[in-house]
Amino acid sequence: WFKVINSILVTFGFVNSIVNHNIYYLHHSHDFAILTLYVNKTMIANNCLLLLQSIKNQLHSKFLLFSFDKVHYILSLQVICNIHYGWL
Repeated sequence: WFKVINSILVTFGFVNSIVNHNIYYLHHSHDFAILTLYVNKTMIANNCLLLLQSIKNQLHSKFLLFSFDKVHYILSLQVICNIHYGWL
């Protein structure tokens, strides 16, 4: 499974982290995305809605995707989101 997802993410332009192989990053000009994989969950953090939509469309073309829920924990880290202030 890892070889398949890794190959697909690399073709999308993501680079696999050397430190943690569950983390991928993508950088285009001023836009970036960080994608984490954990068992059957994926989290995408980025700074551009158009980039996010593009990534989701690319992933959807290869995999069956389910709803994108709020994240509470990822990779043993607690995630706190404040939409009013725009931060995690």
